[in-house]
Amino acid sequence: MKQRVALYLRLSKEDLEKNISLSVSESIKNQELMLKEEVQKHPSWNIVGIYADEDYSGAGTYRPAFERLIQDCENKKIDIVLCKSQSRFSRDMEIIEKYLHNKFLEWNIRFISLVDNADTTILGNKKSRQINALVNEWFLEDLSNNIKSTFRTKWRNGECTSAFAKYGLRKDPKNKNHLLIDPIASQVLQEIANLFLKGYGPGTIAKILEQKNILSPYEYKRQQGCKLKIPASNQTLLNKKGKYIMEIRIQNSYPKKLENTTLFLTFKTDDSNAKILVESIFQPENLKIYYPRQSSLYQTNPIKSSWVPLKEEEQISTNEIILQIDSMNGFSESYLELQLEISNIHQKQTYYPHYQVMNQKKDFILFSYEIRKKCQWSGRMISYLLKEEAYHGKLIQGKSKRISYKNHKCIQNEKENWICRENVIEKIFDDTTWNAIQKKIKQKNRSDKNGKNYPFAGKVYCDICGNRMYKNSSSIKKKEKREYLICKDRKTHWKNCDNHISIPIEKLKDIVLTSFQRLFQSLYDENFLKMYYQKNLLKQEYQSQLETLKKEKKKIFSIIQKKDSSFYELYKDKEEGLIDNQDFTLLRKSYKEEKEKYQRQLNQIEEEIARIKKKKESKETIFSLEKKIFSKIDFSFVNIFIEQIRIGKVDQNLNRTIIIFWNF
Repeated sequence: MKQRVALYLRLSKEDLEKNISLSVSESIKNQELMLKEEVQKHPSWNIVGIYADEDYSGAGTYRPAFERLIQDCENKKIDIVLCKSQSRFSRDMEIIEKYLHNKFLEWNIRFISLVDNADTTILGNKKSRQINALVNEWFLEDLSNNIKSTFRTKWRNGECTSAFAKYGLRKDPKNKNHLLIDPIASQVLQEIANLFLKGYGPGTIAKILEQKNILSPYEYKRQQGCKLKIPASNQTLLNKKGKYIMEIRIQNSYPKKLENTTLFLTFKTDDSNAKILVESIFQPENLKIYYPRQSSLYQTNPIKSSWVPLKEEEQISTNEIILQIDSMNGFSESYLELQLEISNIHQKQTYYPHYQVMNQKKDFILFSYEIRKKCQWSGRMISYLLKEEAYHGKLIQGKSKRISYKNHKCIQNEKENWICRENVIEKIFDDTTWNAIQKKIKQKNRSDKNGKNYPFAGKVYCDICGNRMYKNSSSIKKKEKREYLICKDRKTHWKNCDNHISIPIEKLKDIVLTSFQRLFQSLYDENFLKMYYQKNLLKQEYQSQLETLKKEKKKIFSIIQKKDSSFYELYKDKEEGLIDNQDFTLLRKSYKEEKEKYQRQLNQIEEEIARIKKKKESKETIFSLEKKIFSKIDFSFVNIFIEQIRIGKVDQNLNRTIIIFWNF
């Protein structure tokens, strides 16, 4: 009777030396070749599975292929587990004891490793296995300590060791430990700061960004090709209101080229009339997306004249779409992304995606997909970004730590162990903007129903008791609404203060505006200031942003040209027979993915340049500027020019002292 053999292969990040042209490392291939040669020496052995973990440490069991191997062992699908060495299986002594000397004996499974001659059927072999496990355990501990020491040294030198750069920043291509400003995301951060300083609350800012279709940090990072993990689910459930991202992969498992393949994708639900909003986010050149004027219900001979092409950034309401694949090479893959939006769900409806291939080669089409909730802007996210000190040039590392090299759970590190370095990153927010943001955050002012603070929020205090004066309102004859400020001591029925007469907000605006005009005109030449602003400040306001974006555009365009040139050379090598078709297919796939990533970045930069130019062209004229500065009191005006306002009590002549502390 043949014995079922499972090959387990592993390569850690520390040992990883990949060949650029291949998706699987040479070390993994060599391990597999060695184990297969060993199996050929035993006619009674039969390989039933190859389990490979690449870029995974030998500590712990958090390895996908390892977990599948253990599950299959427990289900009695395997008789022998074969590895190159015991350390490939695990470097953790607890894991070795648990499985090799306990569970594998219980499940009647034999473990063999070739290099160190480990074999669980040899009784005298147990001690050497335990010694090897102990040595591997010491190796892990020493390696962990060395890595921690190296990281702390880099932190002290102001080098960033995190896997991903924060939103608004990016890794320097020439030095992965150095951070640069992301020209696109940094403009979004500037817009967030401007809205916040104008008095908008975090929740309202999040809604504004969503209305402008600006990608949230998670979605933006992913679109840039970052491998940041976003929670995904293949449970195929669409049962709540909101936006979803559907990632679809279509594979041709046929060795020859397939042409004119039609695939129907339907979102089934109990209500046949229920539809969802579908939008194409990304689709390859060889695939076109349509939707039928009337539901085709998987017609055997679908009428192409009833198909309507789905244009880019077009959103349609449907319960069925058609994917028309012009051509697919043998063993190739196509990838596309759809955005799905469910606006109304009645009686807890659930949409189930279902597909059918209308082609004589349908058995060779492999269709898979993942559905996840689209990560959107939130007030909490905005609040976090406004407090992030990296945007002010300060790099803080070591905030959290792992319990041990075995247990990867993160816990909060003591604050005194944090390592902070200032001015190691170029500042996105200058000192003035940063200080204004942090000052406003500390005030903790509440927004009104429109999501905006009233002009004097957090600025007005009672000159008698020092309490803040808060806003209140009352209606006159239930028609006209009157807003006023009154001392907070009112809530204690005037126990500590006798400044009990309120002041209308409109009256305070007039007083502040008049005082500002007198002060401003006495200190400056009004005409000269306006001319200077118009010719210099207004002109330069967006100039640096445009120059940064244009430099980035030029840089990415140069990268795309180099990619095209490299691919042309690769094609010539293929024609001359220097590389085979399989390697060429893998390299062409990598080339297309890289080029599409840079092309998306280029498109985003061009959109941002167009937006800034449009905003610059619509900037205020001298007349509107004069009107804004000298006749309007809003939140941004108060935040820029006023430090504090103190309101005295009304005297016998019905006059009161109002003291304004200016910021200049």
